[in-house]
Amino acid sequence: MDQAEKLQQAIHLLSSITSGSSSSSDQTRRSSEQEGEEAQTALFRGSRLQDRGSQRDEGSCRRALDAVRLVRERLEARQPSRAESVLAEQRANFSSYGSSKRSKKSTTRSRCWTLKAVCLSSRNACQVPCTLAQREALVEAGLGEKRVVILDIDSCSTCDFKAHLIETFQKLDGCGGFDLLRCLPNSKSLEFISTTIAQSPKLLKSVIGNGKVYIRPIQKDLKLEVDDKLALPSQAKETCMYCNEAVFLQDLRRHVFSCEQRR
Repeated sequence: MDQAEKLQQAIHLLSSITSGSSSSSDQTRRSSEQEGEEAQTALFRGSRLQDRGSQRDEGSCRRALDAVRLVRERLEARQPSRAESVLAEQRANFSSYGSSKRSKKSTTRSRCWTLKAVCLSSRNACQVPCTLAQREALVEAGLGEKRVVILDIDSCSTCDFKAHLIETFQKLDGCGGFDLLRCLPNSKSLEFISTTIAQSPKLLKSVIGNGKVYIRPIQKDLKLEVDDKLALPSQAKETCMYCNEAVFLQDLRRHVFSCEQRR
């Protein structure tokens, strides 16, 4: 290959570099300032060689060709391949899609609240049940302490909240209304909760937090009859040591007492 063909090849390489770099990003063009200066120098040398005609210098032509080729290799190394560009675009699209789904899910998440409620039997009760016998009597009657689950306190209305309480403590149905109370700090006394707060689960949670709410009937007392669901007769029996009779456990103490009195 003579000097003129080498010079034409250098100019062709330089023109391809210029057209390829025009579509690259501004950051790539700014980082390639040094390569651009080298390319301009090579183009200037090539144009001078063309003007000199017969006085072409083969060494200068070779150096111009090497400089242009080096610039092109550096620029091509910085440009991502087609596969890498498609992969980066897909990652960006799916990452934004996943983040939008997560943000949407977090904004629509409902707030669940589990309320610890204690239903009292007397409409004049002003203190929490202190003794074990009082608590057992309430539990056997289907009252006492239970948990009321509110799935979404933000959308729970006053009627829904009342229905949840009556569903949990069925004896409240037909009692003529009920109040909500809370226990005073370091005391056994009960304090009335205002109707505005008591009718809103959201406000009630802000006041009670994880504490207990006490439910007291207004117009009539709740009967302490044993709940039918809890009054399941025990099938276990034990032999009396006095008369050798098999007796149900719930009747054994009374039977033993009568046997002792007969001896």
